[in-house]
Amino acid sequence: MILVSCGEDRRLEYVGLTTPNKAIESVMRQNYYWYEDIPESKSLNYFTTPHGDFFKSLLSKQDLNYSYFEDPADIESLRSYGIEFETSITFNNDTAHAVRVLYVDSDSPADDAGLMRGDWIIKRNDRFIVKSRIDSLYKGSAIKLTLGEYAPFENENGQIVNDFKEKETIQLGAARPTSDNPIHYSGMYTTPNSRIGYLFYSNFTSGKDDNDETYDNALRTASNWFYSQGINEFILDLRYNTGGNLKSAQLLGSILVPQKALGSPMCYLKYNELQSSQKEEWLFSQEILGSGSNLNLEKLYVITGSITAATSDVLINALKPYIDEIILIGQTTKGNHTGTHPYEHEEFSPYILHPVDCMIYNSKDELPTGGLAPTHAFNELTYESLPIGNQKEVLLSLTLGLIEEGSVPTEEDDKEEGETRSVYMKKVPGFNTLNNKPIRGTSIR
Repeated sequence: MILVSCGEDRRLEYVGLTTPNKAIESVMRQNYYWYEDIPESKSLNYFTTPHGDFFKSLLSKQDLNYSYFEDPADIESLRSYGIEFETSITFNNDTAHAVRVLYVDSDSPADDAGLMRGDWIIKRNDRFIVKSRIDSLYKGSAIKLTLGEYAPFENENGQIVNDFKEKETIQLGAARPTSDNPIHYSGMYTTPNSRIGYLFYSNFTSGKDDNDETYDNALRTASNWFYSQGINEFILDLRYNTGGNLKSAQLLGSILVPQKALGSPMCYLKYNELQSSQKEEWLFSQEILGSGSNLNLEKLYVITGSITAATSDVLINALKPYIDEIILIGQTTKGNHTGTHPYEHEEFSPYILHPVDCMIYNSKDELPTGGLAPTHAFNELTYESLPIGNQKEVLLSLTLGLIEEGSVPTEEDDKEEGETRSVYMKKVPGFNTLNNKPIRGTSIR
């Protein structure tokens, strides 16, 4: 029998269509920490596009979006208004949300517009902000924002009510890629007994790109200033720090640890058993400290929040074997101790894979399960958001009170002792929810 095909042989075309995804699978099966959880090849669709969707189909259920797929041409994903915020339902409109600004990125559209921590946004383009539109405050085209204040006022029925009322409007420029200097504030507070250094550090970023060390050098400069001031207590504020690269954490850790710890292991990166080398050591070191100064701390106060994560968790855990006492004030952290490396390959170029390929242990081989619980639990979202660095800002005020008086002041303490306590706490309304950004694994380059 002679069989005659009237179709065109398209095998080469199919090979071209499936090659990128097969290369992605190959890299993942070799390097992914949870490689055993990748589905069997026969169940995968190699024709899947975009290729980022195929990448996601390989991920383990243990991978809580820590791994990610990078398209260098996707500028849209980098655009932002530069606002970190939380939401509160208004009392007289059960579908509308008031949005409180907690943090503004430097050199961002929000910064240009003069938006500040503590501002309340109550309308977007003259419309109330409903739940389905909250994400539109992260990025988009140019918009008008109506700012409000919480105060008693007379409503249309002549009743005196407490709620948000309009204060002013501002124009917010279109979202754009931003580069936020992680040192949002550094300073010192003096008391009769202490010289207290304070650093608000928003993300672990070396510079404006992978080859730049502008921000790391600024951290070195800050360490020199702290050293010159003879500080004997230190507060590290990581409340909004969702992570970043391990190199910057190595630098910050080398600034903070006791001097005798320089040259000692900071952490270990543990890879899957398919790797020829399954363990990589990182050190606290004078070399990375460079022109910076070691502060030789025996005690450290760390302010944490519900989105403190990844590299922040890794650093706190890495410092524990060396600093005698680490006191956390705030909320339980996210608890992500995964690490990612970038993987490039000509067969899926120009895309870059960032799979979780290691877990990060401290020098005592400790890997916490879950987040790091605070020594003193406190939710800042219930209280007024004063400027970062203001001594009356609630979490800083609580920490300063703890340093000076050995206990965390409470509202009752404040009522009973009047002006003798340093804490300042003014409550604000609502059912507060902090809007979360994606939490990635610690970037290791």
